Amino acid sequence: SETLYRFSLAAKQAVGKSHEAVGLLEQAVTLAPSNPAIRFELANSFIGLKKFDDALMHVEIANALQPSNPRVLAALGYTWFNLNNPQIAIEFFEQSVKLAPTFALAWFHLGNAQELIGDINAAKESFEVAVQLQPTFTAAKEALNRLD
Repeated sequence: SETLYRFSLAAKQAVGKSHEAVGLLEQAVTLAPSNPAIRFELANSFIGLKKFDDALMHVEIANALQPSNPRVLAALGYTWFNLNNPQIAIEFFEQSVKLAPTFALAWFHLGNAQELIGDINAAKESFEVAVQLQPTFTAAKEALNRLD
């Protein structure tokens, strides 16, 4: 399964190979269903294809196999956000930034979810943290400017 996992990562990085990566990762999951890294990469591949229901299944399994991983928690938040449930997304993004306070992307997505529910002050604070952590983060700067 390690060979499948490595090949699928290479396929995922290749332009236009998302579907191939999903197929290979699904094979890898069959061989190693308890491997959280493979589950996480499969979830990310589904996210890239905007198949959020499929992504949710695998990222939840990755979280169960490897609790308290900030990247997995952020992927859960992003998936819930895209499934139109920003309140649950906020919970996962908050867990992610609590565990990894320098994770600028999680702060940015937290701000997006907070903005969506109308908590503009909290969204501004999250976007500000994202920009402080990563001054070249254009999307976070644009979000902050939009709210000012």
